[in-house]
Amino acid sequence: MKNINHLEVYCIAGLPITKVSEEEIIFKIVDSCLKDKKLVINTPNLSFLRLSNSNEEFYSSLIRSDILVADGMPIIWIAKLLNLPITERIAGASILTKITSELKQHSLKVFYFGGKEGVAKKAHKITNSIKSSTKSVGYLYPDFGSVEDLSLSKFINKINSSKTNIILVSLPAYKGVRWINKNIKKLSINIAISSGTTINFISGELKRAPELFQHNGLEWLWRVKQEPRLIRRYFLDFLWLCYFIIFRICPILFYTFMYKLIYKNYYSEEGCLIKNENQILKITLPKSCRNKAAEAIRSLNTFEAKVDKIIIDAKETNYIDARFTGELILLQTKLLDSNKEIHIINRSYIFNLLILLMGAKDI
Repeated sequence: MKNINHLEVYCIAGLPITKVSEEEIIFKIVDSCLKDKKLVINTPNLSFLRLSNSNEEFYSSLIRSDILVADGMPIIWIAKLLNLPITERIAGASILTKITSELKQHSLKVFYFGGKEGVAKKAHKITNSIKSSTKSVGYLYPDFGSVEDLSLSKFINKINSSKTNIILVSLPAYKGVRWINKNIKKLSINIAISSGTTINFISGELKRAPELFQHNGLEWLWRVKQEPRLIRRYFLDFLWLCYFIIFRICPILFYTFMYKLIYKNYYSEEGCLIKNENQILKITLPKSCRNKAAEAIRSLNTFEAKVDKIIIDAKETNYIDARFTGELILLQTKLLDSNKEIHIINRSYIFNLLILLMGAKDI
């Protein structure tokens, strides 16, 4: 089984989406619980992409996740258009179903936070009625309110006193992701997952769509049948997807096609030149930043604790791909969270344009 540190990430609409299988996700959840490590998992769908592109706070919270997996066929379609190796949709509901009802060998504890009144309690009871090594150790309906209202110490204390491994946060996407990002350091847990409406599936309040719908991008039809109020959200998602494909994906594909046609160096990959000078790490990027350059950026995590500043020189760079951009987003986020400086200098117009088209903010 792969270690999470070696899993590849690819930038899709500004989010570093992890190339990972459902089996690997389950393994990482169990492994983190057994080793008493923290792991934040979020499962972006098309609505996440739309919201993160229009809301800076939501985007900032989302990219601080340890793992982002593609929960939504439109993300898989975008990956296919960009020729990215993200081919497996991993639904949050599927992950949680396996954790709460199919694990037999490892004793894990879950806590349900949020949802409508009575739903978390129902999910708690159903989880404990199933023959599984996973048990629910508590639930909390904090009512509705702002992220700050839902982050009161009385709520955090109740979660921590349950000694749970996993907290399933069932708040609207915008709140759930931000709630985890705000409170993760206060929580004595191993796994935090913003599970959205998944608690409704576990509790039986809603039925999941048949697999035929799930794997063909038609789950929204099933959801609308049960929750007509979602029509507006799905309509906005569709409009955003059309916009993103026309004004972001198509220009990237056109530039990539022309670059391959004109520059031979697209096919001759190069790494980065890295120098460590007095706790300042200087990186010179190659002309074409793809897999080798992405691996070099990932390797900077081993230097990060020993340096105060990283300077990346993009003077020669005239092409970057989704893999390289995804790694750059992760590195920048980690450095900023550590109060360390990162500067990208000598950025060309093309470099900035590709960053913009990929949706990577603040790079």
